[in-house]
Amino acid sequence: CSGLCATRPLRAVRTSVGELTDVIEIACGAQHTCAITREGLAYCWGRVGDGVLGNTGRGGYVAGLVRDVAGATRIVAGRLHTCAQTSSGARCWGHNARGGVIDNRLGADARAPARDLEELSIASPLFDDAIDLAGGGYFTCAAPPDGSPVLCVGTNEAGAVGPETTWSSGPVAHPEGVVIAGTEGATQLSAGIVHACALVGGHARCWGGGAVGQLASSDTDPCVDAISSPCRGEAREVDDARGRSLVSLSTGYGLTECAVVTDGSVVCWGATDRGQAGHPGADHSVNALEAPVSGIPVPVSEVASANETSCARSAEGRVFCWGANDAGQLGCGLTPDAAEHPSACEVVFPSP
Repeated sequence: CSGLCATRPLRAVRTSVGELTDVIEIACGAQHTCAITREGLAYCWGRVGDGVLGNTGRGGYVAGLVRDVAGATRIVAGRLHTCAQTSSGARCWGHNARGGVIDNRLGADARAPARDLEELSIASPLFDDAIDLAGGGYFTCAAPPDGSPVLCVGTNEAGAVGPETTWSSGPVAHPEGVVIAGTEGATQLSAGIVHACALVGGHARCWGGGAVGQLASSDTDPCVDAISSPCRGEAREVDDARGRSLVSLSTGYGLTECAVVTDGSVVCWGATDRGQAGHPGADHSVNALEAPVSGIPVPVSEVASANETSCARSAEGRVFCWGANDAGQLGCGLTPDAAEHPSACEVVFPSP
């Protein structure tokens, strides 16, 4: 996620990661988290190895300074990589998994070049002027400032990075970047494990894998088949029967997408086996956009989606979560259980 993360403790607690203060934005990958401060510095903690933390001097249990990153204003994370926009251009670090995830100069050799990334971050000129970035499973996408289509770099699993002509040898790497048709004028991006979405003119346009409803489509939609879909690599507008306009997309790394509507409510689509899309049951063919997530006071300022849990921040600064709670990740004081929680509950913060 970026800006808002669903956390694991049973109750929300005040914590300090390496005495990190003045944080303005955070981003969560599969097993690592990064943050940027008001000074424009980047710090990471979590999984050690493959350059994921962008430094070699600190362990993963405390925040370590990412090398060669200064003047950072934006940060996003994928599965094993992170990118930041800085005053001198974009820089990325981490594992160049399956080729070209973070830098087009590295080509398709994932592991040998990745060893160099353990020492420092590297410049990623393809993302320099982007008005927004999004990190997915093994890919990164950027929205150009001139309104031209979104550019994605990385491995094309399920059509997340453009259409393919062959699939027999597995996902194809695109270190050179691929233009995603139908994303002209995008102002915000969101990326999951094998899908991505762009906010265009108040509507979400999504592409990539839609096997569990990430494209807000039914099982009979030809775009759902991740292997043979004729719509691979081409964004399609999310179908909202009510014609509502969206103001922002969720941030996070998973199989569920959420958005804030102009009336301040939240709607979600995609995986819902744990209630993370705001409605009960595992039937992702249900048009989840028909009804907003219940239990959240409007207006909502921000929403984030993780693997099985989603959270929203209200304009009053209160946080509400829904979905899985097997590890207490709802933070509402509920006893961990294996049930689905499609209605939001408020995160319990301790007294100052």
